[in-house]
Amino acid sequence: MIRVVNLGFSSRFGERKVDTKSITYITEIHQKFQSGILRLRRIVRRRAISELMGSLIMIAITLIAGVAAFGFVNGQTGNAASQLGNSAAVNENYLREKSTIALVNFDNNTGATNGLSIYVYNYGAVSLTINSISLQGPACVGILASCASPVAATIVYNRLSNSWTITGAGLTCVSPSIAGLGSPTPIAIGSLARVSLRFLTCSFVFAASSGTPLTNSFTFNVQGQFGTSASTIVTR
Repeated sequence: MIRVVNLGFSSRFGERKVDTKSITYITEIHQKFQSGILRLRRIVRRRAISELMGSLIMIAITLIAGVAAFGFVNGQTGNAASQLGNSAAVNENYLREKSTIALVNFDNNTGATNGLSIYVYNYGAVSLTINSISLQGPACVGILASCASPVAATIVYNRLSNSWTITGAGLTCVSPSIAGLGSPTPIAIGSLARVSLRFLTCSFVFAASSGTPLTNSFTFNVQGQFGTSASTIVTR
């Protein structure tokens, strides 16, 4: 609703009369309006956060976020550095680990000495521990070293799991054993070590050639703890 205020101006022969009551009323309205604005400003200022407090809160949030980000980045950097160091150490040991199979000797193929001996020479720059040995070659089912139809045999020993894997038709073994892998005492640098494999209470022996030249061949593989391997093929 709009209120019309009559200022009471009148003009007669150039004279101007002013209604002082109307002017006083307008002045009072203006003062009340100004007073309301000031009161509203005070209310707003009381309810708002001061600029100083707001700045402090923003600084605190920034510091907390910065510390969290620094901790995360520092942790990731440490993990990456550790992994890189381990990888470099493994690669260095891999390059320094060197071995060769110098000799393979088949022991008697009957009785308690059924097995073979592998002579491994460590010519690397670190001590040698053998993790696994594998053998592939013909075997005879029974106690005779020579047979008309030998079986293709694969024998693998894993030191880490202390397990044997023997595959081939009719091949079984109750208590195979092995010694000389360099654990717990590693094979020293520049040393020749004998690794003995025994196949007691087994259903087979390694097949020997029936005549000359020797035709039965066996493949041996020795793997070190850092991943290097040495292989050789021998005939019997």
